[in-house]
Amino acid sequence: NDSINTTEPNPLVQNNNTKDSLSTALQVAILLPFKLEMAGADKNADKFIDFYRGILLAVDKAKKQGISSLLYVYDTGASEERIDSLLKKEDLKNVDLIIGPAYTNQIQKVTDFAKLHQIYTVIPFSQKVKDIDTNPYIIQFNSPQQTQINITKNKLIAKIQNIPIVLAYFENNQDEGNSFANALLAECLVNNKPYSRHFITEQNADSICQLAINQNAVLLLASSNQERVKPILRIINRHRLGTNLELIGFDNWGLSLLNESRPIYFSSLFNPNSISSRKYKEEYEKYFGVANNAYPNFDQLGYDLMCNMIEMLKNKNTDELHFPSLNNVQSDMDFRKITSNGGWINEHIYLIHLE
Repeated sequence: NDSINTTEPNPLVQNNNTKDSLSTALQVAILLPFKLEMAGADKNADKFIDFYRGILLAVDKAKKQGISSLLYVYDTGASEERIDSLLKKEDLKNVDLIIGPAYTNQIQKVTDFAKLHQIYTVIPFSQKVKDIDTNPYIIQFNSPQQTQINITKNKLIAKIQNIPIVLAYFENNQDEGNSFANALLAECLVNNKPYSRHFITEQNADSICQLAINQNAVLLLASSNQERVKPILRIINRHRLGTNLELIGFDNWGLSLLNESRPIYFSSLFNPNSISSRKYKEEYEKYFGVANNAYPNFDQLGYDLMCNMIEMLKNKNTDELHFPSLNNVQSDMDFRKITSNGGWINEHIYLIHLE
């Protein structure tokens, strides 16, 4: 069966709707790869179940405020064929919102369907969404890499101002960290900001670190790959003990490695120090047991996205989209229309400074 039955008694899903009030309920289709036939065998599926739990908590919060929601929940698996069969379902043609799918190979079919039926569709995970510049029904949370690089670069330059930057590149590396270093380099060249650039290895890491200390610079390790930077970080963190040297890193390194490397700057769609997450976790644990402390946290992402979409959709008869400014649990959002005929991209990026 493709769908998950949400009509059975569930304290979070039941809306106590009469037939009359069904027409005013927000109707939302959730298209995610729960992989029910592989339950327990696929760790990624657990993340999507967490994400769905966050959605349920947002629906429950809205219900307490008098806003009813009707969820149609489908297990998309990972294949294009599964999506093809789901998109034939009559229910989907009349919903107010689609959330998903997760996998890039399924997205275009869903966004084409959304455009045809004029249904707003949130793409929560993928950075690569085709036709967003011509499809006004796409709402992309995970903004494209270049968008994130540009926003982060501007925030970082505003923060460090004229402090010199030491750009430490890795040989034969083309990941996001390398792209970010190139963007910073271009900024330095155009605006006469002080910088130096080097290729870093385990053999010269201590001398590059000393150079940055001598110049009162910040040091960027230009790779977002955790395994690539680990041995270098070990040397640098040892060498800069007792100094004021600050690093620039990447959230892909993982929170434990970033915490070990304080003081450090990095950017993220997710706030690891959210004050409001404590109250949210209490609510989560009432229904689902112990909340996990993963970073990023998928259930908190589901909650934040759904709260924003409910707020946006509650005046669903208006033509113009208005995204709220909410105080979210893990991810604040700033959706901007990218062209007059195009969709919406989230441009809220945190610049995080672990001191």
